[in-house]
Amino acid sequence: MEGARQGEVSAASLQMGDDTIAIRRIATMSVERHEFAPWDTPRNRKTQSVYATLCVSLLFFGLLGLGWWALRPAQGDGVIGLFAGIGMLVLGVLLGIRAAMIAVMLKKREPYYRLLIGTSDARQIPLVDNNRDVLVKIRDVVRHKMDTG
Repeated sequence: MEGARQGEVSAASLQMGDDTIAIRRIATMSVERHEFAPWDTPRNRKTQSVYATLCVSLLFFGLLGLGWWALRPAQGDGVIGLFAGIGMLVLGVLLGIRAAMIAVMLKKREPYYRLLIGTSDARQIPLVDNNRDVLVKIRDVVRHKMDTG
Protein backbone atom coordinates (compact mmCIF):
# COMPACT_ATOMS: atom_id res chain seq x y z
CA MET A 1 0.00 0.00 0.00
CA GLU A 2 1.41 3.35 -1.01
CA GLY A 3 2.25 5.56 1.94
CA ALA A 4 1.92 2.72 4.42
CA ARG A 5 4.53 2.41 7.12
CA GLN A 6 5.72 -0.85 8.55
CA GLY A 7 7.40 -0.90 11.86
CA GLU A 8 8.59 -2.92 14.77
CA VAL A 9 8.98 -2.39 18.47
CA SER A 10 12.17 -3.56 20.15
CA ALA A 11 13.17 -3.35 23.79
CA ALA A 12 14.44 0.24 23.56
CA SER A 13 13.23 1.66 20.24
CA LEU A 14 10.36 1.98 17.85
CA GLN A 15 11.30 1.60 14.18
CA MET A 16 8.80 3.21 11.76
CA GLY A 17 10.04 3.19 8.17
CA ASP A 18 13.14 5.41 8.17
CA ASP A 19 12.37 6.87 11.62
CA THR A 20 13.83 5.32 14.74
CA ILE A 21 12.44 6.59 18.01
CA ALA A 22 13.97 5.74 21.35
CA ILE A 23 11.18 4.54 23.62
CA ARG A 24 12.55 6.65 26.48
CA ARG A 25 12.33 9.81 24.28
CA ILE A 26 8.59 9.49 23.65
CA ALA A 27 6.87 12.31 25.47
CA THR A 28 3.25 12.08 24.32
CA MET A 29 0.95 9.79 22.38
CA SER A 30 -2.58 10.62 21.36
CA VAL A 31 -5.18 9.08 19.07
CA GLU A 32 -7.15 11.77 17.25
CA ARG A 33 -10.20 11.59 15.02
CA HIS A 34 -10.33 13.71 11.86
CA GLU A 35 -12.67 13.92 8.89
CA PHE A 36 -12.06 14.50 5.22
CA ALA A 37 -14.25 14.76 2.15
CA PRO A 38 -12.95 12.31 -0.47
CA TRP A 39 -15.25 13.63 -3.22
CA ASP A 40 -14.51 17.30 -2.58
CA THR A 41 -12.10 17.93 -5.44
CA PRO A 42 -11.90 20.90 -7.84
CA ARG A 43 -12.94 18.66 -10.74
CA ASN A 44 -16.06 17.40 -8.94
CA ARG A 45 -16.97 20.94 -7.87
CA LYS A 46 -16.63 22.12 -11.48
CA THR A 47 -18.75 19.21 -12.74
CA GLN A 48 -21.47 19.96 -10.21
CA SER A 49 -21.39 23.64 -11.17
CA VAL A 50 -21.70 22.85 -14.89
CA TYR A 51 -24.63 20.47 -14.30
CA ALA A 52 -26.43 23.03 -12.12
CA THR A 53 -25.90 25.80 -14.69
CA LEU A 54 -27.13 23.62 -17.54
CA CYS A 55 -30.13 22.59 -15.43
CA VAL A 56 -31.21 26.18 -14.84
CA SER A 57 -30.59 27.15 -18.47
CA LEU A 58 -32.55 24.21 -19.88
CA LEU A 59 -35.43 24.79 -17.49
CA PHE A 60 -35.58 28.46 -18.52
CA PHE A 61 -35.51 27.75 -22.26
CA GLY A 62 -37.95 24.86 -21.82
CA LEU A 63 -40.42 27.23 -20.20
CA LEU A 64 -39.86 29.68 -23.06
CA GLY A 65 -40.70 26.91 -25.53
CA LEU A 66 -43.90 26.10 -23.65
CA GLY A 67 -44.75 29.80 -23.60
CA TRP A 68 -44.20 30.00 -27.35
CA TRP A 69 -46.61 27.10 -27.82
CA ALA A 70 -49.16 28.80 -25.55
CA LEU A 71 -48.99 31.96 -27.69
CA ARG A 72 -49.17 30.12 -31.05
CA PRO A 73 -50.94 26.78 -30.41
CA ALA A 74 -52.35 26.23 -33.90
CA GLN A 75 -49.23 27.00 -35.93
CA GLY A 76 -46.36 24.63 -36.73
CA ASP A 77 -43.69 26.61 -34.92
CA GLY A 78 -45.83 26.53 -31.76
CA VAL A 79 -45.89 22.72 -31.83
CA ILE A 80 -42.13 22.65 -32.35
CA GLY A 81 -41.82 24.96 -29.34
CA LEU A 82 -44.00 22.54 -27.33
CA PHE A 83 -41.87 19.48 -28.06
CA ALA A 84 -38.59 21.36 -27.70
CA GLY A 85 -39.82 22.84 -24.41
CA ILE A 86 -40.85 19.44 -23.03
CA GLY A 87 -37.52 17.93 -24.09
CA MET A 88 -35.53 20.72 -22.47
CA LEU A 89 -37.59 20.54 -19.28
CA VAL A 90 -37.03 16.78 -18.97
CA LEU A 91 -33.30 17.12 -19.66
CA GLY A 92 -33.08 20.05 -17.22
CA VAL A 93 -34.74 18.03 -14.46
CA LEU A 94 -32.38 15.08 -15.08
CA LEU A 95 -29.33 17.35 -14.94
CA GLY A 96 -30.70 18.95 -11.77
CA ILE A 97 -31.04 15.54 -10.14
CA ARG A 98 -27.47 14.68 -11.14
CA ALA A 99 -26.20 18.03 -9.80
CA ALA A 100 -27.98 17.36 -6.50
CA MET A 101 -26.44 13.87 -6.29
CA ILE A 102 -22.95 15.31 -6.81
CA ALA A 103 -23.66 18.02 -4.19
CA VAL A 104 -24.58 15.31 -1.67
CA MET A 105 -21.36 13.41 -2.45
CA LEU A 106 -19.31 16.60 -2.05
CA LYS A 107 -20.65 17.05 1.48
CA LYS A 108 -20.02 13.44 2.53
CA ARG A 109 -17.33 13.19 5.22
CA GLU A 110 -15.35 10.09 6.13
CA PRO A 111 -13.41 9.66 9.36
CA TYR A 112 -9.78 8.73 9.73
CA TYR A 113 -7.69 8.36 12.86
CA ARG A 114 -4.18 9.49 13.65
CA LEU A 115 -1.81 8.31 16.36
CA LEU A 116 0.48 11.24 17.02
CA ILE A 117 3.71 10.33 18.79
CA GLY A 118 5.53 13.34 20.20
CA THR A 119 9.15 13.02 21.23
CA SER A 120 11.18 15.00 23.71
CA ASP A 121 13.26 16.49 20.86
CA ALA A 122 10.08 18.16 19.47
CA ARG A 123 9.46 15.73 16.61
CA GLN A 124 5.96 14.53 15.88
CA ILE A 125 5.42 11.26 14.06
CA PRO A 126 1.87 10.72 12.77
CA LEU A 127 0.52 7.24 12.08
CA VAL A 128 -2.73 7.34 10.09
CA ASP A 129 -5.32 4.61 9.68
CA ASN A 130 -9.05 4.39 9.16
CA ASN A 131 -9.30 1.83 11.97
CA ARG A 132 -8.99 3.33 15.45
CA ASP A 133 -8.49 -0.06 17.12
CA VAL A 134 -5.23 -0.67 15.23
CA LEU A 135 -3.79 2.64 16.41
CA VAL A 136 -4.94 2.02 19.99
CA LYS A 137 -3.17 -1.37 19.95
CA ILE A 138 0.04 0.24 18.68
CA ARG A 139 -0.24 2.90 21.39
CA ASP A 140 -0.82 0.26 24.05
CA VAL A 141 2.19 -1.81 22.93
CA VAL A 142 4.46 1.24 22.98
CA ARG A 143 3.07 2.34 26.34
CA HIS A 144 3.69 -1.14 27.76
CA LYS A 145 7.29 -0.93 26.53
CA MET A 146 7.63 2.50 28.14
CA ASP A 147 6.22 1.26 31.45
CA THR A 148 8.28 -1.93 31.63
CA GLY A 149 11.46 -0.25 30.48
